Amino acid sequence: MSGHFILKSLTDSDLRVSTNFPGIHWGDDLSHEAGGANGDGVFPGWTDASVAELSKALSGQDIANRNNLPPHRYLMINAHAGLSDKAQTYVKWANWADNLLRPTGQGLGLKTLTKAAALIWGQEDKGGALLEQCKAGTVHVEVYYRGGYRMV
Repeated sequence: MSGHFILKSLTDSDLRVSTNFPGIHWGDDLSHEAGGANGDGVFPGWTDASVAELSKALSGQDIANRNNLPPHRYLMINAHAGLSDKAQTYVKWANWADNLLRPTGQGLGLKTLTKAAALIWGQEDKGGALLEQCKAGTVHVEVYYRGGYRMV
């Protein structure tokens, strides 16, 4: 699975504030857990090679596929209609929204944005693009570090 956006790191405080809003929740499952089957073998977990692969992907360089990325979790934001006005305002203006990424290299396979969200993203309004994408359904944000620590 991949997300619509990547957030390399999320503070514990931002996670608590986010998930206090109905319709925003933290995924229980760890994706790419070390030793889990990936179709070509097993996920490596946090290794020097997986950290290098993540850095390469986040810088927009091509990677073969997602199999060698380190473990991560998802912050999930329900469809726009399921969010209160306060939650919608929060999503658009959250400090962490400015740190969202959508690297363009091959192999990362992020979910496609709607035309409207892509247009807003191109205008460098990351929070606006996030909120616009919510109009099409639940949005998944990949998170690799939480509170400065690797996701495990």
